[in-house]
Amino acid sequence: MLCLTTMVMSVYAAGASSQPSLPGLANHHSGISLKVNGSNGEDYCVEPLYYDALIDDRSVIYIRPATTFGFAHNEHNTYHNTTIAPFKRIGPNGLDATPNSGDEGLIRYKVDRDQQLGLAWSSKTGKTHKPKFVLPAYAAPLSFKTLTFDDRTRVLGAVGPTRGPAGPQRYYRGQRDAFGDEHHTITVADDDAWLAETYYSHKWASDGKVFHFVVAPRTPCLSPTVSTSEAQFYTTPAKTYFLPFIHPQTTYVTDGVDLHLTNITNDGSILYRVDDGPVVKYSGPIGSESLPAGRSVLEYYIEGGPHKKRTIVRNPPFPSAGEKHPSLLWKDDAEFAAIRKRLTREPYKAAYAMLRGRWAAQGKADAILGRGHRDWVAAALTNAFIARIEGVAHKAPGAKASYAAHARKMLLDNKLNIDPVGFEMNHNFDPMPTPEWNTFGYYSVNPVFDAAFAYDLLISFYKRSPKNPGGITPIEDIKIRDQLARWICVNLQDLRGFEGGPVKNQKPDPSAQKGMWDMARLCGAAVAAMAMPTYDTPYYGTAGFDGKKATHPNTPFRTPITWRDIFVRVKVPLSATPGMRRRFNHLDGGLVTRDGQFRDRRGYYSYHLMGHCFQLLANVMKLRGYRTYPYLERSFARANEGTLEGLKINHPDDRGGRQYPQLLLVNPRFGGISAPALKYLRSQLPKLPTGQRNKAHFDFQMYLTKPYGFIFFQDDWE
Repeated sequence: MLCLTTMVMSVYAAGASSQPSLPGLANHHSGISLKVNGSNGEDYCVEPLYYDALIDDRSVIYIRPATTFGFAHNEHNTYHNTTIAPFKRIGPNGLDATPNSGDEGLIRYKVDRDQQLGLAWSSKTGKTHKPKFVLPAYAAPLSFKTLTFDDRTRVLGAVGPTRGPAGPQRYYRGQRDAFGDEHHTITVADDDAWLAETYYSHKWASDGKVFHFVVAPRTPCLSPTVSTSEAQFYTTPAKTYFLPFIHPQTTYVTDGVDLHLTNITNDGSILYRVDDGPVVKYSGPIGSESLPAGRSVLEYYIEGGPHKKRTIVRNPPFPSAGEKHPSLLWKDDAEFAAIRKRLTREPYKAAYAMLRGRWAAQGKADAILGRGHRDWVAAALTNAFIARIEGVAHKAPGAKASYAAHARKMLLDNKLNIDPVGFEMNHNFDPMPTPEWNTFGYYSVNPVFDAAFAYDLLISFYKRSPKNPGGITPIEDIKIRDQLARWICVNLQDLRGFEGGPVKNQKPDPSAQKGMWDMARLCGAAVAAMAMPTYDTPYYGTAGFDGKKATHPNTPFRTPITWRDIFVRVKVPLSATPGMRRRFNHLDGGLVTRDGQFRDRRGYYSYHLMGHCFQLLANVMKLRGYRTYPYLERSFARANEGTLEGLKINHPDDRGGRQYPQLLLVNPRFGGISAPALKYLRSQLPKLPTGQRNKAHFDFQMYLTKPYGFIFFQDDWE
């Protein structure tokens, strides 16, 4: 295997280049690095999409067909083999710290292949599932001049779908954009099957990453860089995961950003103009201060070549400015005042003291966030809630930064910066390259709930201003919203039919429900959608809670549809492949029966599994006045009364009814449903001796629910 020794591991530092100011490759958030050989600015060029690669290192790489590139393990290399620890970092030399000893993982890759199901990242994929197509292992440097698909078709020049009927061998190759440029993606992941210590096959892959290339470009590469410590930029994605479409891009900039234009195609001059202004020969970076305020169009091209256009927005406004925040956690100021007052008495007071301490996870955040690691901390809401209670400048004892500052940090640097490689795979049997996204849904959705609620709260009082110099900036506001929107768009593919791959239900079928994991992720998607009700982009879709209609196809459905219609309407129209073929109705007739029983094993109704997904979504829907779920509310009543049964019996303990006190439903929005839960929880006070506690007792429930318990558990609602 090629040993790549020169890896750029800092914030877009310059590579060896005839133009030393150009950004280089940054390899973070994955244990697999990309190294492109040759000269930066001549053989390839990098367009970073975010100003701080330690938070988000995605880029678009313009490359000549003959330029070689390769992959290698780096310091972030991990492997996944248990359900308890999300990963273990083993570095470039593996478990034994010896180079090339075989325990580093096996890098595999795929070129394009959007809409293809049935692929595998390992040949060792479980006791019953045998993969039909194991992706090739990386062994030596590659180039687009010689790279082929498995049927020996050359990658260069191959765009659009393969021929033939829908099936495992039908997929999309590259895409050509409106300016004639050819786009390809190469996805990598580590086959860790040989490192596995336990039988959890979906954990036998790691470090998934997607690299986006423009091959043999006909247009210049646009590369923003920052020239001051306060400068920021963000460019919207040209392509979204598993969807074979190229979208027009917008670059948001503050003052202090330089726009570099680089021609790696030939010796021709680069020409450009802004809006309808004069054509200028490019001779050096375009400073953002020279651009008009607000929105403009930068037109740029190689002399004699196609004219490319990029929308540039200088010093954009906050996209959240026209929205009401917070709107997901409490009804009004009076309800918030009552929440704050409860924290001064038991049973809230002692638990709140713990919330302000170790539950805020500030020590862990300080150690890992903003350093390019794959780790994340899902405590943004905890810190935002404390900041709202105590004041925006309030700090924990000995802390260098405030709770509000920690919440902002966690919103920006979290698992949503990791590529969702393997989302389209069979989660039961296949090695998942990104368990952070794709493992058991009731676990992987938790950082999304945290980010959505935290954003809704923090953006209401911690925007950048002279009063809050460390607050969220407009560009960060745009970026956070796009992170949440990407989760929504990716997970809506659970409701979509694919043109390629072995899809069982070819006709629209609203009863074709998927499982708990998918439902948990969709609950998070619904809450995230309501956290930004005016969101509207051509690459992720339209929220529609402000009445705006959907106009953007392929986000992910060919026929545009708003998030409000998907999550709120009961009888939303279904459409044929590749449209929306399953409704978001798992909670009434899917996972929950008409008489309120749970279709899976009853233990999965516990708060830390599916319970919190049900309760959080039900609270938000009622707070916003959108929708109730009659079958689900019957199951809430059964859980509080002790008559909830699971219809799947795998063990004698699965039989009979069981009580699950629904702590987050003890508030006026659920009335009599929650009365038995409140009675039961009160019976547990004062606390029993440690040895006699169990997961139904109040203290453990409060520990599990953390900030949600302080907000939604209202023991005085009568």
